Amino acid sequence: MEIRQFQALHPDTAQNRMFCYFRTPHLSRSVPVAWRADFAPESKEAECKMADLKRRIVDSEAKVTENYSCEWGGVVDGKPYVKGLEEFGKVVLEDLWGALLKQFVEKTDESDSRSDLSEQEVHQGALQRQFFGRAKLLSGAVGKVQEAQLKGGMVLLEGAPGEGKTVFMAALANALRTPTKSQKTPRGDVISYSTAATQSACTVENLLRCLVQWLRRGNEKEDLPLPSSYKDLLTEFHSQLSDTRKDQSLVLLVDGAEHVQDGTGQLTSDWIPQHLPQGVSLVLSVTSTSALLRVLTKRKWAALFPLGQLSLPDRKEIVQKELGVYGKKLSDSAFNNQLQTLLMKKGAVSPLYLHLACEDLRNFASFEKVRHHACHIDPTHSHDDLCQMMNKCLCSR
Repeated sequence: MEIRQFQALHPDTAQNRMFCYFRTPHLSRSVPVAWRADFAPESKEAECKMADLKRRIVDSEAKVTENYSCEWGGVVDGKPYVKGLEEFGKVVLEDLWGALLKQFVEKTDESDSRSDLSEQEVHQGALQRQFFGRAKLLSGAVGKVQEAQLKGGMVLLEGAPGEGKTVFMAALANALRTPTKSQKTPRGDVISYSTAATQSACTVENLLRCLVQWLRRGNEKEDLPLPSSYKDLLTEFHSQLSDTRKDQSLVLLVDGAEHVQDGTGQLTSDWIPQHLPQGVSLVLSVTSTSALLRVLTKRKWAALFPLGQLSLPDRKEIVQKELGVYGKKLSDSAFNNQLQTLLMKKGAVSPLYLHLACEDLRNFASFEKVRHHACHIDPTHSHDDLCQMMNKCLCSR
């Protein structure tokens, strides 16, 4: 099901992003008789279904490596494993590295920033698909942004690390672009930028190039070369904002504003306008403890919007939908409430914590140990602690 879902999500590129590996059928020769049933089909019907699946994969034109070598390795924690996977590991690494080079090839022409826009748009789309829960909070954020637009103002979306600022900003941009039931057209232009989209996205020049290109769309400057210097980019950015018509609403969203750097690697906020025209709002996501937040909150036209911790219903929706993507779920029955066990962990108020926990739980091939594993996640763990625990588990497998 996961294979078919991936093909459905990426119908045009799946064959270039899928890698399938069929191990040697001779593995059973090295498996002790007592364990051979674990490596044999459950039935003739299951064997036919697996053969059919393999034929479908081969016909899909995805990269297939057949008959990779491996041999019996032994038993750990009651589970059999195979060894001799060194050559298999090299093939996987080469396949993944080749795909990364093809899809994320480093640009040689710095003046061509059209790919920067494309990367931002792809990144935003991926983030929007990760947003679950927080419907009321999202509606409140839309209202706050619209309120700021009336006179021209700034909204500071603040939250602690791991509270979901980046995903929320992408969802907010999508909500602002989507017409309500009483509207036939979108509310206005919405431009969304994330400093986490690429390695160079946190540079102020990259930020301004993207913003200027977006602001130029549809006007006489659209096809003109972009300014090359930071000073000229900044001048045009402010000029484009000033030229926004009063009857035309505009929202600029910049995620991770405190990470923007100048050419020397120093943090900078000089690009942030001192004033915004009527109908324009600037939405910045910042960490609660950042120096930039302390500076910007002193501006009279800046409104604070705290993201806060997840409510219990939001936590439940996030876990159910994240696991549901992979066709898995936690029991919420009265006698075996695996879901409640996870939701009541101290760290579960953080979206990142729940995301990491779901990633860890979905790694189980079967869910017979999920309840035991969920119960033994330390209730005092932060998402950093959970990351370390997951790394230890991966290294031990």
